[in-house]
Amino acid sequence: MTTPYEKGRAAEEYIASLFKNAGAFVMRSAGSKGPADLLIVTHNEVLLIQVKTRNASRKERERLISLANKMKARPVIARKLRKYWILEFLDEPLGGSFFLSDYLRRFNA
Repeated sequence: MTTPYEKGRAAEEYIASLFKNAGAFVMRSAGSKGPADLLIVTHNEVLLIQVKTRNASRKERERLISLANKMKARPVIARKLRKYWILEFLDEPLGGSFFLSDYLRRFNA
């Protein structure tokens, strides 16, 4: 039986591997109880990502936004919607969500 910790770790490692394969610099905060699980540096932006297998609470979102603002990074929630991973950019005024596959395709262009 898979524990919630194992499920979360596997999700973080999956997202990290996709960004690494796309050429991004990736740091994972193993066993993190902090606001961000992943620090991703692409060719033109820095992302702080909280990977969720459930919905993020308001407090979790606020903590992620606060840290991202201090680091001049973009706060992102990565969550699974059915069989697809969604990136929810919390700094978008009207909420910007992208399929992870679409974002990575744009990133590689």
